[in-house]
Amino acid sequence: LSRWPLDTAALVNHTEFLWRDLPDARLPQQDGQIFPNAAVFEVQRLASVAAWEVPVIAHEIPLTIMGYHAGPPAFGGRAQRNFNRNADETAFWRLRLDGDLGPPPTAPFVLMGDANLDPDGGDGSHADIRALLNHPALQDPQPDGIFPGDGSRSRWTGHWPDGPGALRVEYLLPSAALQVLNSGLIWPDPQARHAIVWVDIAWPP
Repeated sequence: LSRWPLDTAALVNHTEFLWRDLPDARLPQQDGQIFPNAAVFEVQRLASVAAWEVPVIAHEIPLTIMGYHAGPPAFGGRAQRNFNRNADETAFWRLRLDGDLGPPPTAPFVLMGDANLDPDGGDGSHADIRALLNHPALQDPQPDGIFPGDGSRSRWTGHWPDGPGALRVEYLLPSAALQVLNSGLIWPDPQARHAIVWVDIAWPP
């Protein structure tokens, strides 16, 4: 992003958005009660790390980078706190694109981040990431690369050899009207836990 100026006046920071304010929020429950108690969710934000919309001024046309980093869906105890929070961190962006959290973002934009959620394997709500990948406002270039674990070509972006194994958890999803020229994954070294995801786009005239 250092190549282009940021429109800081139009930057939107969703990091402090409260979890309870998400439509149909999946607040953790235990024994039929909100866990640990309702007072916690008066201050509990949804974002595990951050959720931003950053307009980048490139060739006088703003490209909005919608970025987030969700927490892992595992290790949430009986109340499945992490499972539910991870699912809702991804559901947030689907609702944002649908206009259920204010006016939807104006294209062109790119949604990118670590969802910590694979559409098929590992822990987490696979349906939520599938719904985002299939959203009509987005396109999924499905970047792939040579996986260092076995030399195969795959879409896996993360690898935990002592845990869930290889999963696709990082995404770079341009808005539907942008023309994607190419995409791929780069594994920095054989021991890396995460690949670099890249996508080339043709800039709108």
